[in-house]
Amino acid sequence: MADGLPAERETPLPGQLGGETGKRGGIERLQKSLGRYGNAKGATLALLDALGKERALVLGLRWSRIRECGDWLKFRHYYERDLVKLVASNFCKNHLTCGVCAIRRGARGLAVYIEKAESVPGFGGSVVPVMSSVTVRNGDDLGERLRHLLVSYRRMLKRRHLGRGSLMDGVLGGVYSVEVTNVGNGWHPHIHAIWLVRLDALPTTCQLRAEWELLTGDSFECDISPMRARVDLGDQVSPYAADFCEVFKYATKPAELGAELFAQAYPVLRERRLLASFGCLRGVQVPESLADDVSALDGEPYVEFLARYLAGRYRFARGEEVCNVEV
Repeated sequence: MADGLPAERETPLPGQLGGETGKRGGIERLQKSLGRYGNAKGATLALLDALGKERALVLGLRWSRIRECGDWLKFRHYYERDLVKLVASNFCKNHLTCGVCAIRRGARGLAVYIEKAESVPGFGGSVVPVMSSVTVRNGDDLGERLRHLLVSYRRMLKRRHLGRGSLMDGVLGGVYSVEVTNVGNGWHPHIHAIWLVRLDALPTTCQLRAEWELLTGDSFECDISPMRARVDLGDQVSPYAADFCEVFKYATKPAELGAELFAQAYPVLRERRLLASFGCLRGVQVPESLADDVSALDGEPYVEFLARYLAGRYRFARGEEVCNVEV
């Protein structure tokens, strides 16, 4: 495939970000979350083993810090509200390499951007959230393809202020992320975005394709569609969480390239900002801390869990009850 969107088109569910949903989650989700964290940590260890310590250090990776990340996770269950919060861990904060930190970073971004989007006047009525994806042709030089993608995208965003009949005229703001894949036919960088658009100015895929080809000069594969509120995610979950996950799962991707491709991509990606926003969503701050903020729950009774990663599984205890979570 010379160009085009990646084959993966299934919208991820919030569980793919460690069970985080943009609102809250209870004790029943804890085991699934631990399974997700365990799979991510196992994948990180496998990546480091495949790279080898010497090559990892040459890439600038903190070998021991990343290997030890997520060895333990401390949770609090606020049982009167059935809220479970991850309050501490030995995070390495290298989300491009570490699966646990990638999940946490994606989850934290998901929560604050959903909250901001839903606070925009008219959201879900006169202001419609839409999912858009654009890409450029595959190429052997990741740095060059990534620059081409980002320069073209920024040019498109600037058209919001020109008033020349661009499809961006009705876009009030948005948040977007860069994702990179390579399945054997060159580097394939693409952007997933959520735009907030006036109902009377909804763009079509045909409009987006025409404008994107004009800006890139070589690519037209893209897609845009209104997001639909889902009622099957439960009353504790934002109805738009699943679509928002498509943007915020970017953080879990680089380490999934495999050791050889990762070694090529990491020096390029670590110099780039892979998540950005504009317009009415500009200025949203993703918390630096990867632990959940529990300051609003001060005074609420809770029980603490300490989960440890041992021999490919997480084990956690609540009082005298011990549960093994297979990974």
